[in-house]
Amino acid sequence: MLRGSRLELHGDFWRGFSRCFPLWIGVIPFGIAYSLAAHTAGLSAVQTMAMSLLVFAGASQMTALGLFAGGFGAVPIITSTLVVNLRHILMSASLAPHTKPSGRLKRLAAAFGVTDESYAMTVREVTGREAGMDMLIGANANMYLCWQLSTAAGLLLGEAVPAQATSGLALVFPLSFTVLLLPYLRSRSTWVVAALSGCLALGARVLLPAGWYLPSIFAGGVGGGADVEVWLAIGGMALVTYATRVSPFFTLQGIANPLVKRVLEYVPPVIFAGLIVPSLLAPNGTLAVGAPLYAGLIGAVVAWRTKNVLPTIVVGLGLYALMCWVGVP
Repeated sequence: MLRGSRLELHGDFWRGFSRCFPLWIGVIPFGIAYSLAAHTAGLSAVQTMAMSLLVFAGASQMTALGLFAGGFGAVPIITSTLVVNLRHILMSASLAPHTKPSGRLKRLAAAFGVTDESYAMTVREVTGREAGMDMLIGANANMYLCWQLSTAAGLLLGEAVPAQATSGLALVFPLSFTVLLLPYLRSRSTWVVAALSGCLALGARVLLPAGWYLPSIFAGGVGGGADVEVWLAIGGMALVTYATRVSPFFTLQGIANPLVKRVLEYVPPVIFAGLIVPSLLAPNGTLAVGAPLYAGLIGAVVAWRTKNVLPTIVVGLGLYALMCWVGVP
């Protein structure tokens, strides 16, 4: 593929591509929900699809829709996208020292699609030199395809999908990330760092109000979704999202400082724990001990025993459905 331009891809591409299919169970409902929310926020079908194609960042896109609906302009929407996507800098930074042999085009391509899911599915192999950047590009391509198909499905289905049909599927992500976190918990220091990250993320989810990072001076702008303002926001979102993903690939290569390398080794467990803990203990923004936590704990046991994503997801979701059926909150 583009053999003469350093973008030739090898077997690791398909290894990364195939590994991400179990995550479609959780991504598809999220993409459909995004499309429905975009319609509610006043975006056209073209704008909804364009945001998925150009930005490709689910959390940022959902945040932007809330701001569109609230009448915010392009500046606060772009600002919120930057804040939400700052974690991409950490992800790319942990990969950057291992991408030096890759060509410029391959690094540019890999950076575009770095997401929580593709990073989680490939970081161990890439940083452990067991696979090259092709594996990350393959995982990115899989998640990109899934996100576009689910966005399109949401546009086609409209309001036909009931909320009950997608209940609990958000657990796919913390269950998957648990499998990927466990191999990193090899020392006391890693346990401490992961626990601290989880606690801080949980505190932020519970204590910080939605939109805390948006000064009121930025309010106002779209007033119902003026086309120019919407397109400016989408373009700005795409630029800042890609900037957070790509900059470490070209500024942090060839790191020789042992301390910096040691710090970057902690990035994957920090990110995984920060994504897992709030999803299980405060899935709706309020601290709660209930079915998501119980399903997550049993899923962690399955993850520890099997070291496999698929059985962990199946057992965790099955247990969650059973608990909901018997009335566990």
